Amino acid sequence: MPNSTDHLRYAEKHESFSNYLITQNIYLGWAITGLFYAAIHYIEAFLATVNIHSSQHRTRDSIIAENENLREVFLDFQELKNDSTQARYYGSEFTSDIVQERLENLQSLKSHILSLTK
Repeated sequence: MPNSTDHLRYAEKHESFSNYLITQNIYLGWAITGLFYAAIHYIEAFLATVNIHSSQHRTRDSIIAENENLREVFLDFQELKNDSTQARYYGSEFTSDIVQERLENLQSLKSHILSLTK
């Protein structure tokens, strides 16, 4: 299982990928998907510090909703997850305004997680 540091590194890679797509204004659905996967790894980075590892979205959703340290970012996570699902499975298109909102969701989640993992 990856440790917290590994998950933070994976999150940064997904975030960098998404930021590239966003600055190029291309494949914004994939940019949102990358932001969602960054969020997964930020969440997993925290969970690794308390020896919890989740491999399924449904399990992770429950953990986030129930964990007192993660409840605060549940809505940010769900926004990213929902739009990622729309992009991957339904081919939804996203405006730059929506992408900006998802960037803000990720930044809020990231900031909270980093405060927990220090």
